[in-house]
Amino acid sequence: MLGDIWTVFWRDWIVLRRRLKKYILSRMVSPLMFLIAFGWGLGRSIDVGGGSYIDFLVPGLLAMNSMNISFN
Repeated sequence: MLGDIWTVFWRDWIVLRRRLKKYILSRMVSPLMFLIAFGWGLGRSIDVGGGSYIDFLVPGLLAMNSMNISFN
């Protein structure tokens, strides 16, 4: 029984190692696009009193990204 579990685990580990770069890069593309579009594109025209718009935007992007990863 443990041999079967180990076999399945090992196969999944090998597949994950092959696809790990794709997983990481695909999870980083969307937040970077939002940061570029809203942070530097739209952020230039928005005045946030007492701080920069990037400081306001980054925590929201992190929360959005973590929720998207947990749902997918």
